Amino acid sequence: FCPADPSTYRLMSNHLKVRTVNPARIGPIRLCCCNEYKVNNVDLSYVADVDVMGIPAPFCARILCCAPGKEIINIEIRGYGGNDLMTHKLVLKEGEGDKVAGLIMNSVEESQRIDRE
Repeated sequence: FCPADPSTYRLMSNHLKVRTVNPARIGPIRLCCCNEYKVNNVDLSYVADVDVMGIPAPFCARILCCAPGKEIINIEIRGYGGNDLMTHKLVLKEGEGDKVAGLIMNSVEESQRIDRE
């Protein structure tokens, strides 16, 4: 069957590769094929901020189906000229946000330290 979220995120030493998939739908039904996607490569030396926001599952879904919530990581990137700000969002399972944000921040600090040297 269809995966819950086919988007992927890959953390490299100097950049973060974000592949975001927008599934095709027929009304409320998500299709397993014909997905639109885009790939963003984020240069970690330009990351300004990394925030985590937890979103619980809807009450009925949590009570009746034990549905987990999700966590959204917002990565704020300052432009190459220092003026523009962009935001990338990563959607993760509940409980994974802090760990992934920590990994990203460690890579950002290392990347920015290397750029200053």
